[in-house]
Amino acid sequence: MRVNKDKSITFIVICKGMRELIYELLNPLYFGEFKIIQPVELQKAYQDYLTSSLDAIEV
Repeated sequence: MRVNKDKSITFIVICKGMRELIYELLNPLYFGEFKIIQPVELQKAYQDYLTSSLDAIEV
């Protein structure tokens, strides 16, 4: 973890793939407290995961 000059934090997590990283980001301790800056593929995978989760609970 690194604190940047603008007081933001760079958090490095080693995972086996995007699904594992998304699972980690959904931890209640982190949820809503971060912004995915890059890669774009992770941004899309995260959005797709949230959308599919919402579809699963809609009635």
